[in-house]
Amino acid sequence: METGKRQDRNDAFAVEGYADSPKTIVIDGDDAEYVADLGLHRADLQFAADCLRHLDIIDVRQQVLREAVWYAAVSHFCRCFMHGKRHPLDRDSIFGPEGETALEVFDMFVQLRNKQMAHDVSGITQTRTGAILAAPGKPYKIERIVNAQSVGNSLDPRYIKQLHLVVDCATRWVQRSFDAASNHLWDALEAVPYAELLSRPALDMQQVDRGIRATNAYKKQRQSRRGSPSFAWEDRIQNAEPPAEK
Repeated sequence: METGKRQDRNDAFAVEGYADSPKTIVIDGDDAEYVADLGLHRADLQFAADCLRHLDIIDVRQQVLREAVWYAAVSHFCRCFMHGKRHPLDRDSIFGPEGETALEVFDMFVQLRNKQMAHDVSGITQTRTGAILAAPGKPYKIERIVNAQSVGNSLDPRYIKQLHLVVDCATRWVQRSFDAASNHLWDALEAVPYAELLSRPALDMQQVDRGIRATNAYKKQRQSRRGSPSFAWEDRIQNAEPPAEK
């Protein structure tokens, strides 16, 4: 999977290294949306991998920072498999071929995200309220009300290593999938007359509001995610060869 640096020309979207290209056209449809979703998944997985690498160099005394980076790594990994605006990655397609242990490790991180990190329904977080009794002979019976808390720590070297493994596994699958899906779109476009391609609309990254209240704008932009690709991705990817040079 190749990445390129954006380098707009004359207010038009462009990618560095293609100075002689007359334009970058937009590709619509479910297949194109799927490729876009895979790109977002790859970005999330890369972020998770970067977080894990930073855990190796953050001072162990920086506990708050370490836990924040750990939470970010788990959350970005898990959201690739959650239903939302994009096509979620499939647990069984990615980890099934790796064996039962890989599936169990994946399920453990999803439970960790769902029950402890995103929601507080985990038994490893406990809290009780108590009262400290005054010593006999004092004019009052209660010294103070206290709240005792016990929070389990998932930031353990064993779990860090396991998250490394599942992130790497998912990343490899996404890369193969992206290459296969991109080649499918590539072949379809190569069959279209050049004049028709040139007449298609240019790719335009709309400057929408990026605030947390901008859900309606995103919904309008990404309605086609409800559709399905025109072919079975798993069938093409299961025994996919490395993408041909073009």
